[in-house]
Amino acid sequence: MDVPASPLPSDTFLSEFGTPTLLWRVLQSVGYTEQSRYSRWEVDKIGGLQWFAAQGVVPLHGGRPAWTG
Repeated sequence: MDVPASPLPSDTFLSEFGTPTLLWRVLQSVGYTEQSRYSRWEVDKIGGLQWFAAQGVVPLHGGRPAWTG
């Protein structure tokens, strides 16, 4: 997922866009107890805007071994 940069760098950057909250609600609804981990990094500036790439890693589900995370 690529999103435009927030005006100021922030540890809460991803939560400003709502994706972690929505994903966590879906994961909880199917029994996940451990939240996903997120990382972000700057990518090239496009059209004068600073962009970041973001990655979320879903942990393994203890009760569902076929779900690989």
